Amino acid sequence: MSLMKKNVKIAVALRTARAAIGWNQQEFADEMGVAKSTIARVETLEVSPRADLLLKAMELFERAGIEVDFFKTANLTVVISPRALDDAEIRLMSQELRRTDRKGPLTIISEQIIAEKKAQPKRKGPLTEITEQRAKNRLKPNN
Repeated sequence: MSLMKKNVKIAVALRTARAAIGWNQQEFADEMGVAKSTIARVETLEVSPRADLLLKAMELFERAGIEVDFFKTANLTVVISPRALDDAEIRLMSQELRRTDRKGPLTIISEQIIAEKKAQPKRKGPLTEITEQRAKNRLKPNN
């Protein structure tokens, strides 16, 4: 497999996994400890990713319940665990986490699902605290 094909697999894997977590490029860069431009350049094939960047990304994804495999075969495999899907469901339906320009009304079904999820015992995955803190920061009034 050519180096370009490998870089394409990596770029698609990074985009897919971070989207499953709900991070934009800036949020992912913050978690990685790199500049947003570094993430953007890797995802647009301007540069090949460094090994340490890939290892850190794989660790973050694994903690979030997402398994990425782009090494073993010609295929790209991204496996999203049930826990990661539950986290995504809560995040996608949370009015507090919605962008301010996307504050459309939630459906009755969505509101029922959110109520059911809130009634369940709280499971704190490694990214839950980060997500909750971001929600709180978005709700703070501007001074």
